[in-house]
Amino acid sequence: MDQTRRRFIDLRKVGGEDLDGLLALLTEWFRKLLLFRVDQNLEKLLTKDLSPDHVETLRKHATSASRQTLAKVSSLLLDKELEMKRTGFPRLCFELAVVEMEEILNKKP
Repeated sequence: MDQTRRRFIDLRKVGGEDLDGLLALLTEWFRKLLLFRVDQNLEKLLTKDLSPDHVETLRKHATSASRQTLAKVSSLLLDKELEMKRTGFPRLCFELAVVEMEEILNKKP
């Protein structure tokens, strides 16, 4: 198993069983990445609640992926949020989201 995927799945343990909360955090992060990538003038608005280290990470991550890639990941996360509410297996749904997200992010253009 890829180390990135394992790290995301292990993050679930940090917050207990709050998969919804973790997915919401991921969705919000990718939303910020996408908006920053679309218009860097939004930085002040997007980063008002972030530490300086997180702001630097946001800049780095936003510039390392295309708008299209960030939009695909954001769409995937929104779809999985709805799917997790309908399924009897939310953990599996979350783990599949991590796998799909990794595939999108690692896809070569």
